Amino acid sequence: MLSVMRLTANFLMGLVILVPGCTLAHCEPLLPEPIQDPVINLHKFTLKQAVYLTLKYNQSVESDSLGQEANYWSVRSAYYGYEPQFNVSGSAAFVKGSQPTYALSPTATWTSLIGTTANFSYTPNFLQNVGTGNSSAGFGSLTVTQPLLNGFGVAFNSIALKTAIYSYQTTNLAYKSSLIQAVNTTIVDFRQVVTSIHSLEDSRASVEAAKQQVKNTRLKLANDDPNTAPSDLVQMEQLQASSELNYLESRNQVETSYQTLLSDIGLPTSAVLHLDDRVDVSKSMIPNTEWAIRYAFAHNISYLTQKIAVESAKLTIISARNAAKWTLTLSGNADIIGNTGVNAAGTQVGILKNASATLAIPILNVTNHSAIVSAEIALAQAQITLASDQRALETRVRNEITNATSRYEQWNLAQAQVILDRDTLRAAVIKQTYGQGSAFEVNRLQTTLLNDEIQMNNIGRSFQNSISDINVTLGRMLDVWGVHLKY
Repeated sequence: MLSVMRLTANFLMGLVILVPGCTLAHCEPLLPEPIQDPVINLHKFTLKQAVYLTLKYNQSVESDSLGQEANYWSVRSAYYGYEPQFNVSGSAAFVKGSQPTYALSPTATWTSLIGTTANFSYTPNFLQNVGTGNSSAGFGSLTVTQPLLNGFGVAFNSIALKTAIYSYQTTNLAYKSSLIQAVNTTIVDFRQVVTSIHSLEDSRASVEAAKQQVKNTRLKLANDDPNTAPSDLVQMEQLQASSELNYLESRNQVETSYQTLLSDIGLPTSAVLHLDDRVDVSKSMIPNTEWAIRYAFAHNISYLTQKIAVESAKLTIISARNAAKWTLTLSGNADIIGNTGVNAAGTQVGILKNASATLAIPILNVTNHSAIVSAEIALAQAQITLASDQRALETRVRNEITNATSRYEQWNLAQAQVILDRDTLRAAVIKQTYGQGSAFEVNRLQTTLLNDEIQMNNIGRSFQNSISDINVTLGRMLDVWGVHLKY
């Protein structure tokens, strides 16, 4: 297994150099510059590097980043709807025995946020017989339409734009959530490998100690030690067999969790890594509760998504109320008629003006009223859900911080217990050496030490994972690792 856990320096540095790059605008996570670890850790694959590789090579992250590009252009398209739009079309006709004819039709359209629509089109007809002065007339038209009731106002006419923006924000939050979950999964699996390695080392040490005890017991029996019975040898051999079984189980756990980690970071199953197995447990990792609650209200992804849902529900009400209004539309048209021949001697311009008003009054329109009621109910439900989410989020933050604090206290107690177990076992071995203790007692203490060491490792991993859970809830998992998103 040791050969499986090695990583050459060249391979590791090559991976680190590839991590910070970005390939798609508006969608890729921006990774910081490669971290230069101390010389002592040059051959160690750190958790931070695992996070960066996840964001670079994980297939689910890559798939989500591609969707962000289309999401950006959907918002850009919504903005374009309120900008002047120009179009030019042209045609040419060629008939045997006749002069060719040409046509050009430029148009311009603009829609304002208060509902005004302006459309200008101009169609010049080119000369049938160039140089003769004979020409056909060109035609230009300007039409302006302004709704005064139904369809009037910024609130209604900006619905399409706001809907696109809300959709964009929701998709960005979902993308960020997928990145956070991918990173969190990698972190948990990385720590699982480290914990498994520690358990494997403890199991190996137990096997070596058990073998030494069996060897010592056999020597004592061979020398007819009066304080050593054949049953002592049986007990020590049982301890050795049990330790070897635990070692095999620990080795299998290391290999399984190691392959899971490789899948998380997008590396092939044959990749060889030497993990940095340091366990960092510090009370400073636990944030202040009140600060964490305020931070969660501003950055928690689920809570922000629900706030956007409330705003979207408000747009539905605006749309429903607009549909129930009377329709009063004013429109005006100015037609420009003149000689547009290329070689014409003069130009005559005539302007034809007209204006119109359209009024439509809905009478007992139950459908519109029903739509308004449904939209108001949907808004009320969204607001109730938001309030419920707010309470649940506050409770969740408090519980996670309480859990992390408890895990930290358990870690300190577990460390003290392991130290006590080692001292007790050391004393028992000395007693047995001088005939004052039994093999059964040493056997029991070795088993207790192994179990307590495994428990300490599990508590340390549980504490670290509880800190990760807090960062996920606060929506700052990427910030903690120095990763910033560019939309």
